Amino acid sequence: MRVLVSGANGYFGSVTVAALAASTKISKITALVRASGRFDAGESSLFPDKTSIVDVKDLLSGRFKMDGIDAICHLAAARDSQKISDITESLQFTSALASRAIRFGVPRFINASTQAIYGVRPPVWSETDSVAPVTPYGKSKARVEEIMRTASRENAAFKTISLRFAKLVGPSPKFRISPSELPHLFAYCALTGKTLSLPDDGKQKWDLMDVRDAAGVIVSLLEVPQQDWPDVMNVGSGHQATTLEVAELVDRVARDEIGEPLSYRLEASPGRALRSYGMSIDRLREFLDWVPRYALEDTIRDIIALLAHNRHRNSHENTVG
Repeated sequence: MRVLVSGANGYFGSVTVAALAASTKISKITALVRASGRFDAGESSLFPDKTSIVDVKDLLSGRFKMDGIDAICHLAAARDSQKISDITESLQFTSALASRAIRFGVPRFINASTQAIYGVRPPVWSETDSVAPVTPYGKSKARVEEIMRTASRENAAFKTISLRFAKLVGPSPKFRISPSELPHLFAYCALTGKTLSLPDDGKQKWDLMDVRDAAGVIVSLLEVPQQDWPDVMNVGSGHQATTLEVAELVDRVARDEIGEPLSYRLEASPGRALRSYGMSIDRLREFLDWVPRYALEDTIRDIIALLAHNRHRNSHENTVG
């Protein structure tokens, strides 16, 4: 099977490419990237041998044809932290990618959606709940899901599925640290000795899924007949963890692994409403007989190990330099 992955050099994309490369059923991977100003040529070393790299410009101009592509994993998307114009451009690109896939007879299209489409209603959310996104990112993802359903309905040979991912965390070649990846931020502060203050009373609930488990879901999905795919499916951890529970877990693992505690302060900000997250994954469990490989503690342990390794490597490179 030949698979094209958009956003292949991103946080999730790079992990997904590695998981696909490890599958004996995947013969070729095409990594679709924005090379102009966004892709460092040195990043090509991150990709496995059976991966070829294609610039988005070559796809849109028609220089790259999709002949022989059996499936598309569309993981590229602008985030809420980016400009509205970037989100609009991302939406337009998704539509163009789907149109080209249909034109070239690509039979499978996996679309990365998000838990953000459920909006601010209290969790736990299931696929049968109506969508009510409140952010530009969530609204754009809801629109993409509509595009996918329409395309699949109007083209019998084109099967799509939208995977509503929880917050993905864990080690990746394109690791990032931001407040939205809470275990990453906590682990970084433990490693560097920084005290973290959050406007949170510790009771906010999160659905945190290991990015490697998320990539594994995609591989498993490609191994079942696409005609059996549901239109949408929640992909999450199957449980919730509060901010306090995450902090306490990072503190315990950091003490065990690096002998450093996590210093933090949690205090609710007056007038600031905190959203909790959590999705039912009954459909995922039943459809793929799926169970996660990584518990949150395992994920945090691997995050700390990666940060410690990167810190040691950077220190060594600076010394040598």
